Amino acid sequence: MPEYVKAALEDRMDDLEWACGIGARAEQSRAGRRTARPIGDLVEELGFTAEDLEAGASEV
Repeated sequence: MPEYVKAALEDRMDDLEWACGIGARAEQSRAGRRTARPIGDLVEELGFTAEDLEAGASEV
């Protein structure tokens, strides 16, 4: 493997691990091996308001 590819992968390893973890958790939820949390619970836990969510949706 070329050194520049190795360096690029090492530089982004945390992002790759995070993305793989998200994918694995989503698959577990779809397969019924993991329970999903209601969006309302997450919004409350993270301190968002309905206005925050509406503002974020319009920015996408």
